[in-house]
Amino acid sequence: MREWLGYTSMFAGLTAFISFTGIFVVFGWKNSYLYLKYMLIISLSLSIILSVIMHNDYKAINQDGLVISTLGQKEEIYWSKFKHAYLKANVTRDGFSKTSGSSFNWEFDFHLKNGETEEFGSFSYSTYY
Repeated sequence: MREWLGYTSMFAGLTAFISFTGIFVVFGWKNSYLYLKYMLIISLSLSIILSVIMHNDYKAINQDGLVISTLGQKEEIYWSKFKHAYLKANVTRDGFSKTSGSSFNWEFDFHLKNGETEEFGSFSYSTYY
């Protein structure tokens, strides 16, 4: 559910940006269409509300296990509930000729004994930056 809220928030933000551009850059507030004004107000409001709701969402790895906070509900999964964990990693070549460098990218996949999977990632380290 958390991913859908993130995608919805990004879509609402993009819609707000496009309608803002249509209103203030192309037409002007007085000459713009009424549906553009409604679209700006609704998408901007939705984007702000979803950002506030998702403000404290996080995943963390600590010595006792995993801690996942989604929509204000904190869940702790202890290491004894895990079947195994995978570390997926690769090295990529980034950039163009002068600015190219190597990046090390990785993510964690934790498989629980009940068949569920928790994914953490992706993380990266670049020699260029």
